[in-house]
Amino acid sequence: MIEKIKNSRVLFWCLAVLTVALTGLFSLVDLSEYYIVAVKKDIEGYPFGAEGPVAGIEHYKSAELYAKHMLKWSLIFFALFVLTLYFIIKRKTIGLLFVLILLLIFML
Repeated sequence: MIEKIKNSRVLFWCLAVLTVALTGLFSLVDLSEYYIVAVKKDIEGYPFGAEGPVAGIEHYKSAELYAKHMLKWSLIFFALFVLTLYFIIKRKTIGLLFVLILLLIFML
């Protein structure tokens, strides 16, 4: 009985750390992309437009569209980050699994 409790605690904290790390990382990366393109206007290394290696990808048509796309995803990942913190405070393993599954779906 005690072994099951310890295993469930270990599972909970492994899921918690993994989910916090991934949602926080993706939120920060996307927000930094938004900052670089929209605020600093440093777009030299980005191949925007209809030609080049990203031709045909919708959010690479312009710098403004790319920045909006990155901001949107940053906010989505931040919402998942906050939801993860809520589930950690409430000690809900199933909630952490839900957030992790959502994260994996969004990454596809």
